[in-house]
Amino acid sequence: MTRLAIEGLSVAYGRRPVLRDVTVPALLPGTVTALLGPNASGKSTLLRSIAGLKRPNAGRILLDGKPIEGTTLAERTRLVRYVPQVYASAARLTVFDAVLVAARAAGASGGAGTVAARVEAILARTRIAHLAQRMISDLSGGQQQLVALAQGLVQPAPVLLFDEPTSALDLRHQLEALALLRGVALTDGRVAVVALHDLSLAARHADRVLLMSQGQVVADGTPGEVFSDPVCGRTYGVDLVAETSRRGTLMIDAALP
Repeated sequence: MTRLAIEGLSVAYGRRPVLRDVTVPALLPGTVTALLGPNASGKSTLLRSIAGLKRPNAGRILLDGKPIEGTTLAERTRLVRYVPQVYASAARLTVFDAVLVAARAAGASGGAGTVAARVEAILARTRIAHLAQRMISDLSGGQQQLVALAQGLVQPAPVLLFDEPTSALDLRHQLEALALLRGVALTDGRVAVVALHDLSLAARHADRVLLMSQGQVVADGTPGEVFSDPVCGRTYGVDLVAETSRRGTLMIDAALP
């Protein structure tokens, strides 16, 4: 099973540095890692760099100890699936066809019937089977985000990267989407990295948390370890308290200092 690691990664846009010497020990298959941090901390750039959409100025991205930069674009697409926050809503495709295209683009194996069955299965798992024949452009923002989730999960890529996959979803769908991501990662042995703003969602669903600030990873550990570290509150500029709820889940309370 694939492991993902990062060594000394630095990325700049022109002369403006965005990532500074980012090193992340191996992210393990079957786990969900929450990528947290204030706006402009470098979360999206880190995901795009792993996906091959932004070339690093220095450093390496390793899959099972091998630099991913040496792979072809087709191979990288097979290994890493990146789902951005903004969905291309102008696409004149049905939901079914959009997910089918995503499966084919990743080199889905099998005949037409096999791939179609895979699409139907993932539409059912993401609870949008009833939207299969609707046009993407006619959907709400939240529905489009669920389609993007289905597109990411229909492909067998061992590394899944999601940038704010719950930003347009209501509370129930947020919980369902992240529970599904966690289930897929665990069942299929995939590495899932999810950029989030909601700390409580990260505390509930992530196995590991990477906290970023000004282009660097400033904390790395379990949710309990990171959210109890004073650096977390300082990073966000708030007084932060992590408490266990009566359900046994970690809850985050924040207030202005």
